[in-house]
Amino acid sequence: AKSPALATRVMLTNQVFVVCLAVILPNFLMFAGLGLYFEAALVIPVWLSFFSAMLCNRFGWFNAARIGLCVCCCVALAVFASMLGEPAGLQFIMFPIISFPLVCFEARERAQIVSCIAVVVLSFFVAELSDYTLVGRSAVTETAQHWVYLLMILTTFTLTLGPTLLFFVASHRAETRLIHSNTELQRVNDQLNRARDEAIRANQAKSFFL
Repeated sequence: AKSPALATRVMLTNQVFVVCLAVILPNFLMFAGLGLYFEAALVIPVWLSFFSAMLCNRFGWFNAARIGLCVCCCVALAVFASMLGEPAGLQFIMFPIISFPLVCFEARERAQIVSCIAVVVLSFFVAELSDYTLVGRSAVTETAQHWVYLLMILTTFTLTLGPTLLFFVASHRAETRLIHSNTELQRVNDQLNRARDEAIRANQAKSFFL
């Protein structure tokens, strides 16, 4: 990264990716446990797409990684919400995702922030106005749909708390580093002031004897 601020945002983006990859795994296990094998298999390319977007940071494609995070989330949620139906509640996971651009982008990157937020809002309303018919509906029992709904609530809580906690920790570390830097700067400034005062006194003493 070209600046410490961007480096911090890249690190936060990678951490958000890790959170997303972690919450995807329980969905795979749940779909397989409920006998929804096609849906479970479909989780694998979603997981790989998140991992591929995360690799973009490794090659310095920071914008691609951060925009890819929001796009991958929105596309995956719109598809699965259409497959499992509105009562499953997958579409509501977009609510915490709308905060991702604020965590991953710097304040000066307004165009990227606004664009990613717009993608999330647009994806939600496209799925809503299409009555969740973007793809074919899966044969899901009411019991299975209920379990999916419960996991989606837990996922929503996790995606709300996780990035917020990461941002809080990063802010706390930055504040700690700033306090340490100010303390060190004050120490150096005090040393310079003492050296200046000693030099002034030495010159005064020299002038007195002359």
